[in-house]
Amino acid sequence: DKMLDGIDALRHAKLTTARDQLKVLLGLLINDASLDANNMTRDEMTSTCNLAERITGLADEAFNTVARREDKVSAVKIAVIAIAARGCFDHRPEFIALQFR
Repeated sequence: DKMLDGIDALRHAKLTTARDQLKVLLGLLINDASLDANNMTRDEMTSTCNLAERITGLADEAFNTVARREDKVSAVKIAVIAIAARGCFDHRPEFIALQFR
């Protein structure tokens, strides 16, 4: 039983990390007025977008690792929210310019 619990914990590690990182991302976007998408510096914008991309990657890996359907649904939800958060910047000229550096 302990071995199965350990395997289950490993399967959920990326999902848990993605969930925790999503909380950080949402905290940056929602709670911190200094990181309003319209007032962000290039470095803040790049850092926030990179975090969203890492979360999407973790959620994708989690989807392919976890076994339970509920966990797969959670991974998809996390990825969708991270993609949407990153989408806050896709229309901004400063962000578009960063993509071509």
